[in-house]
Amino acid sequence: LMELETNPGIFSDLEDSPNHKDFDFPSSALFSYRPVDNFFFKFGVRYNQIYEDAPWLPYLGFSWEMFEGVRLDLLAPEYIELSWWPSAATAFSFGAEVQGAQYRVRASSQTGKQRANLQVQEVIAYLGMTHRMSDQLSIRARGGVVLAGDYDLTTGAENFDNAEGALSQSFYADVTFGFDW
Repeated sequence: LMELETNPGIFSDLEDSPNHKDFDFPSSALFSYRPVDNFFFKFGVRYNQIYEDAPWLPYLGFSWEMFEGVRLDLLAPEYIELSWWPSAATAFSFGAEVQGAQYRVRASSQTGKQRANLQVQEVIAYLGMTHRMSDQLSIRARGGVVLAGDYDLTTGAENFDNAEGALSQSFYADVTFGFDW
């Protein structure tokens, strides 16, 4: 199985006319190989801004159905998840994930607003549920906590007062709709 995914978006505060650095295309290519009935080996490559110094990293992981309806998924360097599938259409999960991005923002300075980069990275732990309404439509909801993270606001300019620090623990939630074809 080969999966290609891209998530184009605007990663900016849009306070000024956008330029090429305001747009990003986090993407991945993932290959899955099934050597036995209950185990998939996964490898590939991904591009995103989670790790500031390494936007391109390899993927390496597996999906293992430990026994019927219980699966362990690992995809380094981004997530691990244990899921229970009481039916083919519904899953309940517990996992941890590293996520983040780099955003283009405008920072106030003595000479007016200047462009800056805001790098955010967070580690989340979550409980979730996935339900497939049909072969083409699904919904996923997750809730949990931000365990750790950091941010770094900089322009790279010599006199810019860099702002960086740790993120506070907080509540996390997301809802995702899936369309397959």
